[in-house]
Amino acid sequence: MESDVKEPAPIDPKMNCEECQQNISVFLDGELDEAVATAMRSHLILCSPCAKLCEDFSVILESCREGVPSEIVPPNSQALWCRINNLIESEIKPEPLPEEPRQGFLSRGW
Repeated sequence: MESDVKEPAPIDPKMNCEECQQNISVFLDGELDEAVATAMRSHLILCSPCAKLCEDFSVILESCREGVPSEIVPPNSQALWCRINNLIESEIKPEPLPEEPRQGFLSRGW
């Protein structure tokens, strides 16, 4: 007697770089299902550009998790941006106004 339950199709362990790179964040967060995570690990072993990208992304995530702000936001950041904008605008030279045409000696109508 045959069973009506079908086995799930085996997942192809091969993964291309595009798929790997799209899944790096989820992979590092540990949110991929085990089959895809295994394919990711296999790909990262064989593909040095993707492995480098994953390592770089991991460093970025780790620094974010540490909670150390890389930039300190001033208490009144809007006022700071206004001062910066005013400084930039003051250093931009306005375009010279067009000069009025000068009347020549013969144009006086003598």
